[in-house]
Amino acid sequence: MSDKKKVSLLFIGTELTNGTVQDTHTRYITPRLGEIGMDVRSVQLLPDDRSITGDLKREADLSDIVIVAGGLGPTSDDLTREIIAEAVGCRLLFDQRLWESITERFEYLSGAANRNQAFVPEGFEAIPNRRGTAPGLTGSIGDTLVFVLPGPPEEMQGMFDEEVLPLLRRKYGFYKADMLEASCFLVCESGLEEACRSIPADGLTWGTRVQRRRISLYIRGGNKESRFSFLHSLQNHFGEERIRQGDIDLPAYVFNLFREKKKKMACAESFTGGLFGKTITDFPGSSEVFSGGVITYTVETKEKYLGINRDQLDDFGAVSRVTAVEMASSVRKISAADFGISFTGIAGPGGGTEKTPVGTVWIGISSVEGGAVAFPFSIRGSRDRIRSKAVMIGFLLLEMSIKESKSLDSKRMWQYSRIFL
Repeated sequence: MSDKKKVSLLFIGTELTNGTVQDTHTRYITPRLGEIGMDVRSVQLLPDDRSITGDLKREADLSDIVIVAGGLGPTSDDLTREIIAEAVGCRLLFDQRLWESITERFEYLSGAANRNQAFVPEGFEAIPNRRGTAPGLTGSIGDTLVFVLPGPPEEMQGMFDEEVLPLLRRKYGFYKADMLEASCFLVCESGLEEACRSIPADGLTWGTRVQRRRISLYIRGGNKESRFSFLHSLQNHFGEERIRQGDIDLPAYVFNLFREKKKKMACAESFTGGLFGKTITDFPGSSEVFSGGVITYTVETKEKYLGINRDQLDDFGAVSRVTAVEMASSVRKISAADFGISFTGIAGPGGGTEKTPVGTVWIGISSVEGGAVAFPFSIRGSRDRIRSKAVMIGFLLLEMSIKESKSLDSKRMWQYSRIFL
């Protein structure tokens, strides 16, 4: 493995330095650089003015790589291109082909301000921006490799993952040979840390990165056997369903699993308000696996659209095993899907009772082969947290259903009473 390369991060924006906008770039970029053996030696938040030219030159002298984010927009205070040109001592050149590629994607951009985004410092190359109008830049200041990325987080993150990281891996030859990566679902960060500390780990270290729908865990050091032994200990503690080797996005994994098996799902949602349906339809080609869904928020709509008997709803309650089973079964039959999933519960902050407190959730699963079952969960946290956790549990249950639909009801205890923090 090559020696660690030193990296400087410069994030530009007066809204960052005055506290109007929080810095999310550092938390996103630094763990990813660490994963490939990079050493981040400094992080600076700088205002939108020409004073940062000196900072850029200084960091280029001290580091092997400088990554700049921000200041690539069309407004008068977006000065990063000019600052790069000043630091290198070169001209800014208009790139006609780059301008044409921008206007092909965004036909409404025709003004002089937007044309600024097609100027490139001499000797630099443009990096395509698939999520916005401002291309990134890459080139060198002396012997230092420089990347300039757009400031909006979604644009920056996409460009960093799709363009910068692959280039760094190719150029410097860093690999993950001494590291094992795992994806942790429905596990809180403190609980994961506590579990890691309880496992004998001579020569091993670990680190975590909280992501949108999972926590990524990185187990480093030791040998291959010791790293896998550590991982297996965590799987025994939390369950193999919740701790997986590799970089896995659970909804994407389940989506691809259904597509490979040529199966379709449908959903009946109550307290989740369409969140499950949105999550699955965020994937292109979702019509291959998703027949459709209904949001039946009240007792009346459960009766009208799903055909659930009103006496049954009154006897057992909308948040119950019986109702969850009926919802899942009904939506599967109505949509002619292979699997039906239902969500009924109390997300709060009000509406709970002593018998059915806030956070009580029932998730039903119905399949052609396996019949219909429902599982209770108690989820702590805010309204958004309860809803999002329930949807992730639903994806886990769907995964297990499609893999072993006839034995879902005999799965381990976590499905029935585990409290997800």
